[in-house]
Amino acid sequence: MIINHKYKFIFIKNVKTAGTTIEFILSKICYENDIVTPSEENLKLLYNYQLATNYLDPTKPYKNKMNFKNIFLNFKSLLKDILFKKKVIYKPLLEENILYYNHFPAKDLKKKIEEKIFTEYFKFCVVRDPYNQILSMYYNDVNYHNEKLNFEDWLKRKGKDGIMRVESFFKSSIGIITENKNLILDKYIKYENLTDELEKFFNEKLIKLNAIDELNNFHIKKNKKKIIIKKNELTPRSVALINEYGKFFFDTFGYEKQ
Repeated sequence: MIINHKYKFIFIKNVKTAGTTIEFILSKICYENDIVTPSEENLKLLYNYQLATNYLDPTKPYKNKMNFKNIFLNFKSLLKDILFKKKVIYKPLLEENILYYNHFPAKDLKKKIEEKIFTEYFKFCVVRDPYNQILSMYYNDVNYHNEKLNFEDWLKRKGKDGIMRVESFFKSSIGIITENKNLILDKYIKYENLTDELEKFFNEKLIKLNAIDELNNFHIKKNKKKIIIKKNELTPRSVALINEYGKFFFDTFGYEKQ
């Protein structure tokens, strides 16, 4: 999520819609007085782009977690690490007191920042064909989290809350970019038209960036994910689940159902 004061815009980062790419590109024109949430910090440091800034609570940027329970759990983990060479998780003793995070919902931002800023700044996000959007999340889990389930079973897997993955995914996306399914942003850019829409945005804001060059440069810097299954290879049940739980995106943004 980014709030840029010089060019007066707010970027809301939706899930699996090139949000990290756009954050990286926009950080190039951000400054220390803006709000930039953490994303690709090592890469931004390498290219001298604006790092994450003003996303912590200025009155108390860190929470002290140094209590007996956490110290004991860390000591227990340390013993496992030394004696059994097991992969362990250490409890943080100092934790960031975060005010804003990557996928910060637009409706919550509306309540948190000055009304004038939310009203006057250009607010935008990116939406995407629901099949490809959730497939991208599946690719992410397979490539980076060692997911073993096939796509259909992954869609149907229930979390601790008893909700299927496909339902929680689209529910989360809707929650980020709307207020009770009401569109409160100025522009919902389609991922499929991303280059043209970004170029138009840069021109309107007199931002000296070239969308094609910036998008190409970022993809060169990032490793590409392995594609496991394509949109036209989905099972009938997978299609039905996405059609049901992604209904808002099909109806609102005109994406075609299979």
